[in-house]
Amino acid sequence: MKRNDIKTADIVERYQSGATAAQVAVEFGCHVSLIYARLKAAGVARRRKQASPNGAKVQVRIFVDKRHADWLHSMGSKERGNLLHMLLNDFRR
Repeated sequence: MKRNDIKTADIVERYQSGATAAQVAVEFGCHVSLIYARLKAAGVARRRKQASPNGAKVQVRIFVDKRHADWLHSMGSKERGNLLHMLLNDFRR
């Protein structure tokens, strides 16, 4: 599905201001592959991943029961992205 509602210029601006592609994807409620495709089309070079100061990597998995999975599935991608963004911000505190 084409996402004409997401402007490439907005993606480029957020990415060049320091946000990661994953963070931009969450903000716009889309998949990170869309972000990378738009950046490539705009001629923006990808940044290399930077290790955290202590070299640790953090991976978050969210497990939900069937009832909550149905609820999450019923949301639009932007709503899911906003919810995930909010949860991750709480996790980082």
